[in-house]
Amino acid sequence: MMIVPRKVCLASALMLFTVVAIMLSGCGQKGRPTMRSFEKPAPVSGMTAIHKDGKVTISWSYVKQAKIVVKGFYVERAEGNAPFNNLAFVPADITHYDDEKFDSGKEYRYRIRVYSLRNMISDASQELKVDPVRPPDPPGDLTYRLTDDAIDITWRKVDGGVSYNIYRGTDREKCNGLRLNAEPLKSAFFRDSVTVNQVVYYSVSSIIMTNLANEGDSSKCLIVDPHLFVPVQPSDVRFARAEGKVYISWKENSEKWLKGYRVYRKSESGEFVPVADVEIPSFVDEVPLHEVVSYRIAALGPFSESSLSEPVRVNPNRR
Repeated sequence: MMIVPRKVCLASALMLFTVVAIMLSGCGQKGRPTMRSFEKPAPVSGMTAIHKDGKVTISWSYVKQAKIVVKGFYVERAEGNAPFNNLAFVPADITHYDDEKFDSGKEYRYRIRVYSLRNMISDASQELKVDPVRPPDPPGDLTYRLTDDAIDITWRKVDGGVSYNIYRGTDREKCNGLRLNAEPLKSAFFRDSVTVNQVVYYSVSSIIMTNLANEGDSSKCLIVDPHLFVPVQPSDVRFARAEGKVYISWKENSEKWLKGYRVYRKSESGEFVPVADVEIPSFVDEVPLHEVVSYRIAALGPFSESSLSEPVRVNPNRR
């Protein structure tokens, strides 16, 4: 029998251990290439376009695929029936592109290709045709009317079969912050909910529709200040006496943005002073009645109150 030196056995064991360790570490390694990661990415969908502020903005949506990491998007453009040219490369975290080099009155076609981290390029998306034209002038004479439950905004119509977008913001310098309408407005009117806790600003822009929306500049800002919202004077104030108390009631105001009511009281020789704020159109005065007392009611807006109601006079010697 052949005797193997001990050093050789130790070296062989060490080599075997190293090989096994490498194999085990390889089996547990994350992120190794798979066949699926080399697949062609799916194309983008939902392409839209808008012509505004001197740009044609192309937007799209993309659903991420398992194992396929996207590096970005190639935006391609063709003028008329000419071949497509690569216009720009957009990183994967952006799904829009602003094209600022175009001529109004010409037709363009856009499409998108997806580029993966494994250098695989998707099929081209469906083509999006656009024909930008000169946007219309902004409307003027924006006004509003406060109703019981809304702000009604109107403006002067712009000729040429235009439609409109209306925007709202909380900064006078950025009154085109949030677009309020889901679809372009056909009439020069919009109804918005009442904002009672801060000043808001509105602007309106005109739109000409071709196969995309060509939106013009925004109008001047319309200021809607809730400090100026004054409720209607309360009416039909009545009283009743029972168990030494005076029960005051009145007709409820119709404004939905009302904060409540303020009750004023005065003695025969004094002045009207506020004694209570209530949320409902009634008040119970538990102060013992020893002299003639009068009551008046004000409705409370967000910051201002209405004029006082007609007084109701309560005589302790009469029912």
